[in-house]
Amino acid sequence: MSAEVFIAKDSIDIGVSLALFDTPCPVNIQGFCYDKRFLVMEPSGPPSLIAVIQNWTAGLKQ
Repeated sequence: MSAEVFIAKDSIDIGVSLALFDTPCPVNIQGFCYDKRFLVMEPSGPPSLIAVIQNWTAGLKQ
């Protein structure tokens, strides 16, 4: 998003916000501006499954 900023002697006003570009990503994605370019993370496919092993130290004693 981009918006004009108007600075006066005793106030700051923000203009209407405009989209810079469209992405297929959700609205709450984070992007980074680097060297006048934007780096935006996009999903590359379905989410990967992960395994969470609790109390893994108990298995070491066997």
